[in-house]
Amino acid sequence: MKTVCQHISILVGSGLNTSNILSVHSTVQTGYYHFGTAVRKNHSLIEGIHLEKAKEMVQILKDEERKSV
Repeated sequence: MKTVCQHISILVGSGLNTSNILSVHSTVQTGYYHFGTAVRKNHSLIEGIHLEKAKEMVQILKDEERKSV
């Protein structure tokens, strides 16, 4: 994906969650992701961000990055 897009950043989103983020990441390797209801309180678009869920997503990606170094 980085090779195709070169200097253009693409924000990947829609349906990302803890179950599929690593699969998506291994395919697109963009490093830019948008999380919606997966990190929201009660999975609601109108409620605020659930900080622990957001931190969990970040940690999953960081752990994967460490494995590949």
